[in-house]
Amino acid sequence: MFQRTLSILDKKKWQTDLDTEKQRADQGWTKFFETKQQNDIMKALGKHNVYNAAQAMNILKSDGEVKVVQDEETKQYKTVIALSLPDESGNLVVQELDPQTAVDKYLALPSSANLLKDNLTPGSGTSQTGGSKGADGTIEYTRAAMADSKIRKEYNEKLAKGEKVKIVP
Repeated sequence: MFQRTLSILDKKKWQTDLDTEKQRADQGWTKFFETKQQNDIMKALGKHNVYNAAQAMNILKSDGEVKVVQDEETKQYKTVIALSLPDESGNLVVQELDPQTAVDKYLALPSSANLLKDNLTPGSGTSQTGGSKGADGTIEYTRAAMADSKIRKEYNEKLAKGEKVKIVP
């Protein structure tokens, strides 16, 4: 009778230990999948000039479905992003894409333009360092600004090109 009671207690302990280890294993896999998703998306976003990569990643994850799947041939885990993207006729179609392609297509959408930094340089012949455009179209540099070697160099380059530049008090 004593042995029977002991074995029932052992079973309960083993079952508790087994449940605890299963829970720890599940937590480990969850962390692995989350980290894999984040790393793959951030790597793809790194090739674009975005304002805030973490924000862009969160928006992409909310607009699509991100999952980690195991490749049948290589047995390696890879991230797949399912996004609703317009096809040639303009209809939305769900496409499962690798992270780089998904990020490229997602950031190319007009609705995602606010995530990208402008890559435009100052226009209309304005100064990039310190000059301002005057009323008559000349680029004006202040005497105080001319103390900076970069601004002096820009002034001399514009003067050599024949552009209208002048120094103002």
